[in-house]
Amino acid sequence: MRLAGKHAVVTGAARGIGQALALALAAEGARVTCMDINVGVGDTAELIRARGLQAAAITCDNTQLQQVESALAQAVAAFGPVSVLVANAGGAAGERTPFLDLTPDQWQGMIARNLTGSFHCGLAFARHMRTHGGGSIVFTSSIAAEFAAPELSHYAAAKGGIRMLMRGMALELAPHGIRVNAVAPGVVLTPGNRDIITAPAVMAHFRELVPLGRVAEAAELAGAVIYLASDAASYTTGATITVDGGLTLR
Repeated sequence: MRLAGKHAVVTGAARGIGQALALALAAEGARVTCMDINVGVGDTAELIRARGLQAAAITCDNTQLQQVESALAQAVAAFGPVSVLVANAGGAAGERTPFLDLTPDQWQGMIARNLTGSFHCGLAFARHMRTHGGGSIVFTSSIAAEFAAPELSHYAAAKGGIRMLMRGMALELAPHGIRVNAVAPGVVLTPGNRDIITAPAVMAHFRELVPLGRVAEAAELAGAVIYLASDAASYTTGATITVDGGLTLR
């Protein structure tokens, strides 16, 4: 129960990585507020409560700062001051587009969903933590922040921005007792990409490409996030933990 007594907020918690992280943090003793633009986020909270643990659900569009601030107020009303933020919402949403074919709308949408949403959450929750004794903020970045892939330049730019946002925040927020770190997943099997990744040719490709010989399940990111959220990481800030099965070693 490494997170006993803590109130953790997980964004993008309706499914996939965010849902897995919310379930894992609750299992470690945290009171968990699940946030997502998808109203299905209530299902994640119900899964947690069905296990006899504490959870609430809030629908929120992180690209709108006022909605994030409202969601924070609702979370505090439910479970008290927030000591952990896992800013996970974002993703590529299958939007692979050659760079020369990118439109301004595609660019802005990708940046808003990933980088701007992370900024809004980081800003609102850091201001809250500053007045409540500090805390831990964990961003979901990606190996795309340093590992180029075709047709994902806009996604890579957004995730690279998250990594540097995290580092800048870690530097400035340290005097307030707020630690800021990130996890960088590799290829992770989620409901949104399952049909593509489980195709035999694609799975064979990743078995050959990834040193550990497979793609990750969403729950395999939980160990790194729990560590960064917990007091075990009391002297860790500004760090990125890569969880990619060794893919970036190639």
